[in-house]
Amino acid sequence: MASHQHAFTDADANVSPTLRGRRSWNWLAIARIVWIVLAFLLLFIFLTNIPAYYQSLNVFCNQSSPFDCPTGQLTLGNVQILDHLHISITAIAVLLATFSLMVSIFY
Repeated sequence: MASHQHAFTDADANVSPTLRGRRSWNWLAIARIVWIVLAFLLLFIFLTNIPAYYQSLNVFCNQSSPFDCPTGQLTLGNVQILDHLHISITAIAVLLATFSLMVSIFY
């Protein structure tokens, strides 16, 4: 054996790279666990808000200015146009909720 080579023994396998009594944390594993927990929390919040979003689409906004209405909520003018086209508010609510869900799933 050359002088720069070191023979591997069973004693080398038992030597810990950290000091005794000190714990080595795997920060990457902890970050992954935190990321997974946060992802499931956000998914839960998203899924529980779908019915509320659908209900808000079924109610039209009666504010004097359409800019005061919540995003995505139909105004009285939109409802009149849909009535003229013989399209129900429920059909539009289903369409918009489905479209929003599909875009969210895509991203």
